[in-house]
Amino acid sequence: MAEPKPNATGSPTDGGHPKGGLRAYLPLIVIVILAPAVAWLTYRFIPFGAKGHSAPAAAEEEPAEPVPTHRERPKAKPIVEGPKAGDVIIAPLTRDPTGFHPKKFLGKLVIMDVNGDALGEARPDIIRVNIRGGNRAYLVIASLTVRGLFPELIEAVNVNRYRLLETAETTLARKTLADFETSGVQMSIASELLSEFNAVLGARVIDHVDFVQFDVRPK
Repeated sequence: MAEPKPNATGSPTDGGHPKGGLRAYLPLIVIVILAPAVAWLTYRFIPFGAKGHSAPAAAEEEPAEPVPTHRERPKAKPIVEGPKAGDVIIAPLTRDPTGFHPKKFLGKLVIMDVNGDALGEARPDIIRVNIRGGNRAYLVIASLTVRGLFPELIEAVNVNRYRLLETAETTLARKTLADFETSGVQMSIASELLSEFNAVLGARVIDHVDFVQFDVRPK
């Protein structure tokens, strides 16, 4: 069998065509050329979640507060009632008529005008009397409250308020400086006033007398 003759380059020939050559590398060349394009197309058109990455979770929104469709009514304040019949109350000794107003200064004893309106909280009047002590004059300054049952106390004190204040002034003016210097003088005078006040009222309406202010000073 005759051996194939080498061509001019010394490579064996098969029917005039080279074996191998550029055609043997053609698939590799195609892959090298197309690989970047395939990779770009894959990144461009495949959904983000399918690339092995998780999409960032949307921030959870806090539920919005409901918008009121109407104006809310303010909460009603608790009603403070005045004393009931038979309750123990304390009343200031004052020249002004006092009472409990149904709408103003609820639960507090107030000064009432002639029309029944409240003018302000009731406070005791200041009593001032002069006394002698040796060769000097002294000034006694005092204010009082009385205690009893509602409504009898308020009614009796309102009717007799001027006489009660005059009685207090007279009782204090009878004292001397030596009387005011004794121990327990406030309690002693309060007990004396209790008896005299009830005598003015004609019944035991007042059960206790207290000094809110009690002071003796040189003039």
